[in-house]
Amino acid sequence: MKTVGPYAIEMEGISKVFETNRTVALDRARFRVSKGAIHALVGENGAGKSTLMKILCGLERKNAGEILVDGIPKEIRSVKEAYANGIGMVNQQFHLIEDYTVLENILLGVEKTNRWGLIDRRESAKEVQKLIEMSRLELPAGRKVSELTMGQRQLVEILRILNRAVEILILDEPTSVLSPREIDWLFSIIRELRARGKTIIFISHRLDEVFELCDSITILRNGRDIAEGTLSDFDKKQVSFLMIGEPLGALNPKRSPKQCPVLLRAENLSVRDADRKTEVVRSVNMMLRGHEIAALVGVSNNGKQELVEALSGLRETSSGNIYLKDKKMTGSTPRGFRKAGIAFIPEDRVRMGASVSSSVLDNILATKYFEAPYTKRGWINRKEAGKTAESLIREYRIKGASVHAPLATLSGGNIQRVILAREISSDPSVLILCEPTWGLDHRSCDHIYERLYELAESGKAVLIVSSYLDEALRLANRIFVIYKGEIIAELENSSSLTKIAIGELMLGLGRPLSQGYEGDGSSIKAGSFDGHTS
Repeated sequence: MKTVGPYAIEMEGISKVFETNRTVALDRARFRVSKGAIHALVGENGAGKSTLMKILCGLERKNAGEILVDGIPKEIRSVKEAYANGIGMVNQQFHLIEDYTVLENILLGVEKTNRWGLIDRRESAKEVQKLIEMSRLELPAGRKVSELTMGQRQLVEILRILNRAVEILILDEPTSVLSPREIDWLFSIIRELRARGKTIIFISHRLDEVFELCDSITILRNGRDIAEGTLSDFDKKQVSFLMIGEPLGALNPKRSPKQCPVLLRAENLSVRDADRKTEVVRSVNMMLRGHEIAALVGVSNNGKQELVEALSGLRETSSGNIYLKDKKMTGSTPRGFRKAGIAFIPEDRVRMGASVSSSVLDNILATKYFEAPYTKRGWINRKEAGKTAESLIREYRIKGASVHAPLATLSGGNIQRVILAREISSDPSVLILCEPTWGLDHRSCDHIYERLYELAESGKAVLIVSSYLDEALRLANRIFVIYKGEIIAELENSSSLTKIAIGELMLGLGRPLSQGYEGDGSSIKAGSFDGHTS
């Protein structure tokens, strides 16, 4: 099964070894993309996808192999050289300056100048506004990135690369944090770019999206190319098998919650925004019981992020109370929440959930260093900490991880495993987890689901915040719907509950209810909610 030339990109015999932990990321891999194609690059977490693309973009140096752009051999040693060759990449981790506006981030490095060599802000702003209008996207050019949702930040990243007039656009897990409307927008833009002769490399674990969008595919496993060809030569089961090397395991059924005491309770909880001007969560009442997994769903900017940050002690409440078992937690510090038994994994793993420049050991130790047996008379016991880290690396099957290697040397999926290992190993009573499987392959998703099931089975409470409705329906015993800062529905998960019904409530179209849904889903089209929201 071969792709058909002429090729925009040819990478032959590419090898890469990370010296810090002697991990072989790529082993004589070949990757070829036809001009004007939308080409999928798929593989398990740690298969080498991101490393291969970083080499193409000048972010990593190869140890061996050759790169040809439009048939011409190239040595790409920096991002600047990649741009000079018409290659740009939108990374899985964002590279935006939070204190800069949307406009300033898109323009950074390619500002228009006047005849005196000074930045022409007016002309630059016009160019960006044209790009935003062309994209048919509602995005406030003057707003700071720190005020945007994760989905909006992803879209700014894409516009930033498009503003550099690249011919080859690489998108690494671009839909992970996008809403259905944003995904539709992105796919229409990608197809439009293909019609203009651009070449798109689409990295994703979501095979439904790959088969909907792409023309051709390359499959990597353990740093080597396993297969390539036109997408019509494959089916989803075949691609899954080639990615993993074995059939996927059977899905686990949801566990029914046992009648258990309430572990976490919010009473009349209200929360203001970062400026403390606007109430974004209003009079929320909810409870989580042991032995259950609950899900919180809602459209962006409706208060779900502010609510979970308040429940984990990261955001001040303006009124109401939070209780863990019968202990009042309102006003306690984030460490106080942690010590009491509430663990939290944020949506933004890199900025809030980890320190990628620090070692795997230090990231695992970050929430434990002040507790026995990791500290004694003010000194950190690194030997004991190292044993724990090594044990967690084995238990959570974290690929390519040395305890002393910088977290940045791991793949995005393995970074997630480190964070999950750290939080679950703290033995929390309650785990609050945002976007549990963002950017993970199928086997990694199943591994995380099993961990969450085990946690619930052991008597803990789990609250997931997921923009993937299929995930919420698969995992949760109950689903809370938040709209305009209020919990408007608490739904028992049963075979009669549908994504359309939940979607109506998320948009404020359904009737606010508790313990059930009495609509028929007819006020929005079937298929409008394809399982992913944000």
